[in-house]
Amino acid sequence: MRPVWEAMLVANMEAVAAHAAPPHVAPLHFFLWFVWQGGSGAALALGLLLLRCRSAQLRAVGRAGIVPVLCNINEPLLFGVPVVLNPRLAPPFLLAPLLSALVAWSAFRLGWVHPPYLETLWTLPAPVGAWLTTGGDPRAILLELATLALSIAVYWPFVRREDRRLTTEEQTSDPAALPPVGRTP
Repeated sequence: MRPVWEAMLVANMEAVAAHAAPPHVAPLHFFLWFVWQGGSGAALALGLLLLRCRSAQLRAVGRAGIVPVLCNINEPLLFGVPVVLNPRLAPPFLLAPLLSALVAWSAFRLGWVHPPYLETLWTLPAPVGAWLTTGGDPRAILLELATLALSIAVYWPFVRREDRRLTTEEQTSDPAALPPVGRTP
C-alpha cells in the first residue's frame, strides 16, 4: 500500500500548493494519526488503560510500554499483555481502528478537518503528528483525541475483564510455589 499512500499524499500536496482542496482523505498519515494511534490496533488506548489496571502484570506492561506506544511503537504492549494470539483482546484490537477510521473518514469527508497533506515522522506523538500532517489544523487534534476516546471506550470492557482475571490469578497464586526471579527450577 505504501506506493498508493505516497501517491495520494503527493496529490494532496500538489492540490494544496495550487490552493485547491486535497482530493484524497486516506493517505498513510490518515491511518497513522487518526486510526492507528500508538501503532496497529490503536494501541495507545490500550497502553493508557493498562496504567490503571489492578493486575500487577498488566500495570507493569503498561508502565514499560507507555513511552514507546506514545511514539507508535506498540510491540512491548502487543507481546507483553499479550494481545498477540489472545482471543480475549482480539475484538477491540480489530474494532477500535475500524470505528476510528469511520469517524475520521467522515470528519474529513464532511470538511470538518483538513485532510492530511504533509509528510511527518511516524514516531511523533499522535496529537503532534495529527496537527502537523494537516498543516496545523487545530481541529485535527480534536479529531485525534475523539478517535482516541472512542478506542479507549472500545478497549475498556475487554481490558477490565482481563484485569479481573489476572488479578484473581495473582491473588490466588502461592508465591512460595514460584521460582525466585532470575533462577530456573
